[in-house]
Amino acid sequence: MRRAAIFIVAGVFFHMTLIKPSCNLREIEGLRASASAFSKGQPHDAIGPLDKVDENHRWAFQPGKGFRPLREPEPGDWAYEFQEDPQTFRAYLDKGPNLVTPERDVLYLQPTGDFDPARAPDMEVLREFLEVYFQMETRLRPKMRGYSVTQRSDEKTGRTQLLVTEMLEAMKEDVPEDAYAVLALSTTDLYPDPSWGFVFGMASFSDRVGVYSVARFHEDFRKEGAKTPPEVLLRRTFSTMAHETGHMFSISHCKHFTCLVNGSNSLKESDRGTLHLCPVCLRKFYHASGGFDPAKRYEALHRFYKKHGLEDEAMWVKARIDARER
Repeated sequence: MRRAAIFIVAGVFFHMTLIKPSCNLREIEGLRASASAFSKGQPHDAIGPLDKVDENHRWAFQPGKGFRPLREPEPGDWAYEFQEDPQTFRAYLDKGPNLVTPERDVLYLQPTGDFDPARAPDMEVLREFLEVYFQMETRLRPKMRGYSVTQRSDEKTGRTQLLVTEMLEAMKEDVPEDAYAVLALSTTDLYPDPSWGFVFGMASFSDRVGVYSVARFHEDFRKEGAKTPPEVLLRRTFSTMAHETGHMFSISHCKHFTCLVNGSNSLKESDRGTLHLCPVCLRKFYHASGGFDPAKRYEALHRFYKKHGLEDEAMWVKARIDARER
């Protein structure tokens, strides 16, 4: 019995440390090849059929340039460390995604109780970003009150952290009836579990609540006195907010392309990512939202990015607009 148990443990260890990671990397290489073929005009199976998409909107999901394969993962990257199944549009539907309805069609953004406005971008700018990005009415709410959250001091940084799961639990009790989701912004570092170091944010797929933190987006979090350019802080905040909100639309981490919803294990990995949804995840969002005009969304994003000095993002959405016109 004891020998059999040893063989079982050894087999599990061998599978988890050698076989499964190797299969994951081979899978990613296949997904990268499919993404490359898409940019050269080949359909992508993960997008699924477009027969239920308005014919004037189908161009946004059809093969063409502008979408890059997922970066080849290295040790420490999210896709290297976590073996997640790639979520196709069909798998998304099978999951029973959260849908926008006439009764629940508003996004709410509010500061957490610890929120320090001097350490975050302007809330009105963030509200406008969410409204444009997700093509939904977005309203500001007053600061959260009347809740308590477990705190700890991070072993590596010595900084205060809040237990984000408890914050989500508190938020569940105060969700407006017309809310598709309530999104809270913190300026204190977050952690999800005693075994984890930190998270940039976390959202509940089913409870329609999410929390983000901008604490680590400041360079002085790691080096005292270091300055963070405003546009860098803005882009980092946009990225995390849109990523976690994407989860609230039941979109899992993406492995099909370089995408806003790629998993991220570090600020460095997040910074080299993108603010844009790949065609697979855009198709999921299009379905959950009940449909929107992709061209109008890209045009609104272009104006917004130009207004706030995010030139690379503005150039990318302009290229998508031009692709439609061709």
